Amino acid sequence: MAFIKTACVALLLISTAWCTEYSPWFNPPFEFQGHISYLYEHANRVQSPKGNFSEKTRNSSLHLGAFVTPWPSWNVEAEIFLTHTSHVDFDCEAGWLTVRYAWLDDISGDPISLVTGATLSFPTTHFLHEFSFPYHGHANAELHATVGKEWKRGCDWLVRAYGLSGFGCGERGSPWVHALGVFEYHPLPCVLFGTFIEALYGLGNNDLTPHFNGYGSIGHQNIDLGVKMEYEIRYVGTLRLLAWHTIHARNFIMDAWGGSVTLFVPFNIICYL
Repeated sequence: MAFIKTACVALLLISTAWCTEYSPWFNPPFEFQGHISYLYEHANRVQSPKGNFSEKTRNSSLHLGAFVTPWPSWNVEAEIFLTHTSHVDFDCEAGWLTVRYAWLDDISGDPISLVTGATLSFPTTHFLHEFSFPYHGHANAELHATVGKEWKRGCDWLVRAYGLSGFGCGERGSPWVHALGVFEYHPLPCVLFGTFIEALYGLGNNDLTPHFNGYGSIGHQNIDLGVKMEYEIRYVGTLRLLAWHTIHARNFIMDAWGGSVTLFVPFNIICYL
């Protein structure tokens, strides 16, 4: 079984997805966690103050990545997204790199958990011209901070909540702001339920038209509301199911809905030294 787990993680690292981890609670030190996701998103129209217009969005993505806690206060994650859309054949969408540092940890006795970090993304040219991908340029950077709190039941946690705020910019155009709120319920050791709301607002001055040339100068807005469930599979890892719907859009695809399935496989390198 150890060999199977090692082989699975090795494949994920070699391949090295909507898996970027913002939770302020890190995995144990020296533990890798590979993940593989399939994501589908659908929409038919784009909202614009200059007049809504039809634009079919059917995106299928394979997300591959891994993160590691190389030291108790540090966490690093690398991802690659491979995506097929209505206009682009299966191709590399982007590579992402996230580095985070934990300043406070409520599990260790602090009143809250506080984590700050930065995420870099490098999309390919095709996806700068797709309405459902709000990249601002070929190189993008976001600084973010996450605050969270767990409430325990015996030796394990029962509920927890965390919120993220971020500010980013690309190598061209205007910056954006990003917010995320998550509430999770842990009724059984192997089961987790959660709900989340996520918002992304571009600070540009222009409106969308069908002659789209990227979001760098667009005042785009979207708010997604979603639910998730996680189930721990013994000896393998954790399976996560996610679904979401766009409840607000301005200069962005409207009434979008999507879902994803993700498998997380942990691998503690100390166990194999």
